[in-house]
Amino acid sequence: MLVRALKVDGFRNLKPTTIEPGPRFNVISGHNGQGKTNLLEALYSVCTLRSFRSSRLRDLIHISGESAYIGARVSAKALNAVTS
Repeated sequence: MLVRALKVDGFRNLKPTTIEPGPRFNVISGHNGQGKTNLLEALYSVCTLRSFRSSRLRDLIHISGESAYIGARVSAKALNAVTS
């Protein structure tokens, strides 16, 4: 499965955003506390339907929010099909 786009809103400390990763190599960088791990957690959560950091859904919602949204546009093609 390839993630073509990831959209988050109200998830942990991330601002509402849509990310469209490149087909090969992507770099996520930033200072401490800027949301790098939260972005990876959102990606993991949309792919596996669970968090790798918490078993409570409430923990995924921004501290001042009431709800969160994570969505993805995916392709069923295997990764090696893209890199061939």
